[in-house]
Amino acid sequence: MGTKSLTIDVYQGEFMGNQYQELPGTPSARITEQTVKNRAQVILEVLGGRPVSVSLDAGCGLGVYLDLLSAHSSKVVGIDIIGDHLSQVSERTCSANAHLACMALEHIGFPDGTFDFIICIETLEHVVDDRLTIQEFRRLLKPGGRVVISVPYKWFLFETHGVRVGSRMISSPFGLGFPLLPFLPASLRKPFATVRVYSARQLVDMFEKNGLVPQQVLFLMPGLDIFERKVKSKFLVRLLRRVFGLLQEGMSKVWGSTIVIVGQVR
Repeated sequence: MGTKSLTIDVYQGEFMGNQYQELPGTPSARITEQTVKNRAQVILEVLGGRPVSVSLDAGCGLGVYLDLLSAHSSKVVGIDIIGDHLSQVSERTCSANAHLACMALEHIGFPDGTFDFIICIETLEHVVDDRLTIQEFRRLLKPGGRVVISVPYKWFLFETHGVRVGSRMISSPFGLGFPLLPFLPASLRKPFATVRVYSARQLVDMFEKNGLVPQQVLFLMPGLDIFERKVKSKFLVRLLRRVFGLLQEGMSKVWGSTIVIVGQVR
């Protein structure tokens, strides 16, 4: 098993490629190059250069992070509920140690204590039962095993996914999302929202109530790739880039579009 440098630049060509793209059925939930790099960097930092035996990418989608896990694991399993995603991953991946399975995260068909390391990147907010999913992760982890989960942050200024108006799905025209929707009370937000959003307290509570010890909570700012491609005003792009840069530097420990929690089995 070959391992790769912790420097994320390694993935600029071979890992990034054309894997960041619009996801079917979620008009404004797009994976951008910078977003992928930010999340991948967190995963690499948690791994700390130490190879693991068996890893799980829970909700692997189009396989953006499978190659990364493959490089640091003797065996990696990617699961997703959408079979078409797995077909696309199967056609693309050349990792001999990667295995794919179609299943829901609430009922993962592997024995207790199968995995050393689990990631669930921007998927928990979509599942039917998030608490049951956390229980499954706990069941599947070996003693001392770790899990990394990223989800949309409740107190970010924008709703980063599409919104529902009646039977229509509407995406943000500039790729940033819809302002202030996450701040609405749950009863008012629910008719429009397509995914859940989470506070740090909610995630910590879910971990603690299901036998996982929270080790780290951190925040990521969104990539601006999509916005920069859509907006023709160079001044506006520079301004927004500057604002988000300052926010990332000054508030990344307490605020962002994405909240990441790292936990370990007791």
